[in-house]
Amino acid sequence: MASSSFQEPIGSTSAGASVKHTGTYLPFSYRLGVSGRLFIAIISGFLAAAVAGPAHRMGAASNIPYGLVLALLLVGLSAWAARSRSGVLGAGFHLLSSSAMAWLMAFPGPGGDVLVPVGGKGVFLSFFGLHAGYIWLFGVIVVQLVMLVFPQRWYQVHTVKRQADDTAADALVSDSVAADSAALDSAVSDSVVADSAVLDNQASGDPRTQS
Repeated sequence: MASSSFQEPIGSTSAGASVKHTGTYLPFSYRLGVSGRLFIAIISGFLAAAVAGPAHRMGAASNIPYGLVLALLLVGLSAWAARSRSGVLGAGFHLLSSSAMAWLMAFPGPGGDVLVPVGGKGVFLSFFGLHAGYIWLFGVIVVQLVMLVFPQRWYQVHTVKRQADDTAADALVSDSVAADSAALDSAVSDSVVADSAVLDNQASGDPRTQS
């Protein structure tokens, strides 16, 4: 039972030069067409910023900005997946969609509420309480721009473990089939020998084999 391999153009060093990944059972999103992978890059950018935006202020009032670190890490991981899936072009679309969502959340909504407050002198007294919004809005852009200059090999997806598992499973199935085939051949051979002996006895006139 041979495993199937997919060779998809995952990632590129430029808009026109693709880099192929060879692996077994790549994730579904990696096997889509170019338009499908770019669409996922846009949607994932929106979602990453929408989730990370409200969380970036956690700990800011106490000058322990763990929420800001987690928010930028989430966007960075999503950007890594976008470039791994669609190359530099996918990372660019992810940058545009995530930064657009982050900045959109900094404007007042219909009721006047702001999900990403900036400034607030006299309300947020700590350093990160005052500047976490600015750091988030510019950081979501800077982090992804820095990731664009990393080498393409950092974004390759390998499935060595799954290939090894498939090889072991194939070997196990092959051994089982070989054992069953050997047992069947042995049984058929014994049956043929027994029938041949009966026919020989009948031909020689042995009364024990005659009905």
